[in-house]
Amino acid sequence: MTAAEATLPPPNRPQRPLRAVRRLWAEIRWPVVSLAAVTAIVLGYIGWAQQLTAAGIPKSPVDPLYLSIQLFTLQVSGVPDANGFPWALQIARFLAPAVAGYAAARVFMTAFRQTRQKLSVRFAADHVVICGLGATGLRLAQHLRAKRIPVVAVDPHAEALTLAAARESGVWVIEGDARARALRRTLRLDRAAQLVACCGDDATN
Repeated sequence: MTAAEATLPPPNRPQRPLRAVRRLWAEIRWPVVSLAAVTAIVLGYIGWAQQLTAAGIPKSPVDPLYLSIQLFTLQVSGVPDANGFPWALQIARFLAPAVAGYAAARVFMTAFRQTRQKLSVRFAADHVVICGLGATGLRLAQHLRAKRIPVVAVDPHAEALTLAAARESGVWVIEGDARARALRRTLRLDRAAQLVACCGDDATN
């Protein structure tokens, strides 16, 4: 244990159930979204193959695939027959746009949050900049935030659970390399109270 780790408080107690669920979702959401996208394509392919066959329309193996991909943009070619769309296509034509909409919303929210936090940091003063959001960096950030000290954490490859925990504590999180000159200007180191380097690699620190 290093001297810095020895001065830190013990790890936080277990979070409330809702926070635990949020942190878990932050960890698994993209695998779940990816699985849902693949499921939508497979069901769309099966459904369109059945639909084209029932309508007597000649098709190549790629036609159902092309039509199933179009479902992500709310494009449903053709009309249902007397029995309606096949069940697989019914599911796919709702699942695919839901996946696309969620992914687009997450990308927009992430970009917006990063821009907002960078703007907030530009006006910060007497803040602590923590480079590295590993176990030590996160605990230090949470400890400082508990004392209402403004904290900016920088890490290019922080885990989703760590990012979620830091943001829940009120930490400004910027995903990037603190060694980059442009990012150093954003961090307003001239106004910072302290700079703490707690990356996993000593040479980087």
